[in-house]
Amino acid sequence: MFLTEQYNQSFIKTYDFAFSGATVSEALVPTTEPAGLVDLQHQIEAQFIPKYGSKSPDLAPWTSSDALFTIFIGGNDVTNSYAAQNKTLNGAIIALYSVLLGEVCSFVCRKCACLT
Repeated sequence: MFLTEQYNQSFIKTYDFAFSGATVSEALVPTTEPAGLVDLQHQIEAQFIPKYGSKSPDLAPWTSSDALFTIFIGGNDVTNSYAAQNKTLNGAIIALYSVLLGEVCSFVCRKCACLT
């Protein structure tokens, strides 16, 4: 959000749902951050989709052809799950991540950059 607000020279809107320290799912990998930190699953299912999924032009004036969605997640999942030594945990994280990405794509997204 900082880069868009400070250096943007065009009419580009940025919507930021990020929480530092978040994981894909608090149920799979607890964060080391304060209790109540919003995980990616909550950000998508309880914040993004209810507010922007209906595609209100006033709130979300983009189209599928002119929007790029980025999701930067994974580092905290790897770091915080390493101690668990659970060999199936990473598969469960990636499976849920894929489901959540599919949810975003089913509403509005056609172009997505996933950073991990």
